[in-house]
Amino acid sequence: MAKLDWSAFLQAHREAHCVSLEVAPEQDAPTTNLRQLSDTVKRLVREQLKPEGLWAIQLSRQQGVQLLQCAFARLEDACSLARLTRASKCTDSGEWLSHWFIRVNDELLDLLFDRAGPPDKGRDRQRSRSLS
Repeated sequence: MAKLDWSAFLQAHREAHCVSLEVAPEQDAPTTNLRQLSDTVKRLVREQLKPEGLWAIQLSRQQGVQLLQCAFARLEDACSLARLTRASKCTDSGEWLSHWFIRVNDELLDLLFDRAGPPDKGRDRQRSRSLS
């Protein structure tokens, strides 16, 4: 199903399911570009997981922590990404109907890049994996 802009998604789906990927502060972070990570996860969700419901992705920084948040209208769609990434279920925060969390490491990056396949045609296939 279609990917929505983050704010449009949240307006339409106040009760949604979220998988959060935390990228550690720069000194501890694996070597990846945040935009490349976001593009890779979008491609993985769209082309491999193929959610049946609406979904959205947002890069954010909260209290010095960089997060890639993936929100889904359907629980089953969120569960697919959570299983793939081996994210842990979070306790109820009241913000999401269900929430999973994982810290990004080099092993997870390799998994995401391998499963997502090559970038879309026309995109730079030689992007660096250095943190920006």
